[in-house]
Amino acid sequence: MKHELTQEQLRHLRETGTVGESEIAYIMGDLLVIENVQSGLKRTQAHAIVERVLGENNRRILKG
Repeated sequence: MKHELTQEQLRHLRETGTVGESEIAYIMGDLLVIENVQSGLKRTQAHAIVERVLGENNRRILKG
């Protein structure tokens, strides 16, 4: 299942150098897929990168 990243998550990935200016990123399973929109080449990043990106931006307060 493909999961789109938020603008904030993409900005964070670009700032850290994980994703270039001509690339987009999305989550597929437990992988971060990075695709170059000009050439169509795809590459993946390990689960640790995904956890770091999503973990920082998806923290929520649970009310009981």
